[in-house]
Amino acid sequence: MKKFYAISLGVILLAAVSCNKWLEATSSSQISDEKLFSTRSGFHETLNGLYVIVSDMYCYGLDYTVWANELSSYPYQINSIAGVAAFQKHLFNTVKCTEHQDMMWQQAYKVASGASKLILELENHRDVITNEDEYNLIKGEALGLRALMNFEVIRMFGTSTWAGDNAGKLAPPYLNVYSKDPVPQRTYTETATLLWDDILASIECLKSDPLTGTLSDDFTLTSNADGYWDNRLTHMNCYAIRALAARVALWQGDTPKAASYASEAVQGALSSELSSWLDVDDFWQAASTFGLSDLAFTCEGIFSMDTSTGDYWHNWSDMYLSTALGALVLDYNWCQSLFPAGDLSADEDVRGLSGYLRYNGTSVSLTKFIGINIRIQVSYDSSGNRVYSTDNNSTFPVLRLSEMQYIICEDAIVRGDIEGACAALDQVRAHRGITTPLPRPASADDLWPELEKEYYREFIGEGRLFFYLKRRSGSGRAAYVENSIASGSDLTYPYPVSETIYGRIQEL
Repeated sequence: MKKFYAISLGVILLAAVSCNKWLEATSSSQISDEKLFSTRSGFHETLNGLYVIVSDMYCYGLDYTVWANELSSYPYQINSIAGVAAFQKHLFNTVKCTEHQDMMWQQAYKVASGASKLILELENHRDVITNEDEYNLIKGEALGLRALMNFEVIRMFGTSTWAGDNAGKLAPPYLNVYSKDPVPQRTYTETATLLWDDILASIECLKSDPLTGTLSDDFTLTSNADGYWDNRLTHMNCYAIRALAARVALWQGDTPKAASYASEAVQGALSSELSSWLDVDDFWQAASTFGLSDLAFTCEGIFSMDTSTGDYWHNWSDMYLSTALGALVLDYNWCQSLFPAGDLSADEDVRGLSGYLRYNGTSVSLTKFIGINIRIQVSYDSSGNRVYSTDNNSTFPVLRLSEMQYIICEDAIVRGDIEGACAALDQVRAHRGITTPLPRPASADDLWPELEKEYYREFIGEGRLFFYLKRRSGSGRAAYVENSIASGSDLTYPYPVSETIYGRIQEL
């Protein structure tokens, strides 16, 4: 048990990318801590390495998004490829699934372990990171990443609800230390406390985020003279940690708390210009000019991963379009139940056939990831006419505006606030090309089906439906969208065998 954790949890395993001197350490060959953390660049390189793992194929680069979580939850027609079919049929104990699940578990803990190591060394080297704002940024981002990855493991391998009878059960371990000793399992109640400790500490530290516009000239002229802290979108920023807090509160069933954090995240991300809502007119003009547009709505990211660190990103669209791979397709009649006839056939909802769905004569395929590395730029010529161009985007949202709006909507439904719930959904719909407001129903509960449809429309191909279905099942709500793949009640991955043989208990 001790030997296993010395490798899987107690060692930072960070991939070197490009020609930068990024941290590359294994259990048998490690850069001296004193050498690495003797300079500011060493701390930056270590933090960069954590973000590389976040974008790894066993994290958001594949399994957390388009592969394992997506295949387990979205109702594509059953594919003939064994690796795909195993997830679709929820054969989670077969080799085709366990090899992915084991790595999904390990990579998350590598980030959590690496973040803990970074925090430890930060405290030990205050003489290196002398600027208080930079100290807070490094610590705040590390705390946020540690919370994010621990939460993902708990959601995927743990129960759908942490309350009631589950409160005293053992949760997946919460890794918040850097040690070769095993991390103990704790109850869901105890684990939630540790999770919130990290989130709240991160929020406090990230008051030093450049996005707040409150940092001193000393920080700008010294610690950020090289511009390292400028790109806040691909770092765990002050609004991203609030978005994560909204997710956690929602999972716990505290919808008012979730909505409060979600509102802060949206308002802050928009006002700081970190994020912007999709402009539908620009979307269609770009599609007309270049034959593609921002189908993944990357402009709406609150925290996004860097998609330039692996070739697998360029193969995302093959899963949905390649004949050689037995592409994933949707039943056309099922799509009609998801999108009203007008939305599906006309240029109304950009998520329908007018946007990232394609009708193949008998079925529907997904074009969402074509041109994922392209960003549409809008400028104006001397006459004031809009001019469109493209540049390299290389990001994909992990946390984004629309998800926060759905959290706000859910809280309004629970409170019986019909107008608030509709307004939250209409905000997203208006930026998807739907100009007609939702009809106001007689009861807020009548909006549950519309909210569920929004999750299906918005997050197709991204793996996020997995968590919505699981959480909804845990709350005892009925399904409103027919799904031949998953009801939500069986969306729990088994602990890796390497965990159970060393004494880990999965209490469900």
